[in-house]
Amino acid sequence: MFVYRIESGRTQLILQAGVSISLLLALLVWIFLDDRARALHAANQAMQLALYDPLTGLPNRKLLDERLQLALATAKRHGGCVALLFIDLDKFKPVNDNYGHSYGDLLLKEVAQRLRGSVRESDTASRLGGDEFVALLPEVEGEADVAVVADKVLQRLNMPYRISGHTFNISASIGAAIYPRDGTDAKSLTRSADLAMYDAKNSGRANVKFAKSRLAGAGLQEA
Repeated sequence: MFVYRIESGRTQLILQAGVSISLLLALLVWIFLDDRARALHAANQAMQLALYDPLTGLPNRKLLDERLQLALATAKRHGGCVALLFIDLDKFKPVNDNYGHSYGDLLLKEVAQRLRGSVRESDTASRLGGDEFVALLPEVEGEADVAVVADKVLQRLNMPYRISGHTFNISASIGAAIYPRDGTDAKSLTRSADLAMYDAKNSGRANVKFAKSRLAGAGLQEA
């Protein structure tokens, strides 16, 4: 006979006389597989916390950076384009202030779902934190491709949100930047998309601005 017990997440075996070898081996295999499953589950949880936003389940900044570096390296080898969409929510702060963070969190989850459903399967929808989101678009042909995705994201995010009996009318300001036109590495491309997003906010919000319009405007002012 035998008895086993679990302490601190691990399986321990207590043997008594009369246990057959085959039964003992079967039990040892079960214990090994059980402990292995627990270890794999713990590893998956650790990876989830390290690479994904705990609120929305979207990739976080770390995973976005990794995928951006990979997309840029691929584009450099094959001569393609990569785009970033920097997305900042308009009128989100009053939701937190007037209804509390619980409503704000529910709203952010809905935004994440809409964003995920608006981009292509090859794209990465991510959350940087707060009400800031980024979409990475690898393998785009140019501005026309990016505009199609950006407009779809804008339309979806600007639709009213119905949460727990309340309707929230928020919108999104989106800045778009394209490699290699608006940046030749991750840092410069990110900065261009971020500045383009502020252009969108300063232009009435709820719209899309491309980084080249910012650069063109700066060139005209310098001239």
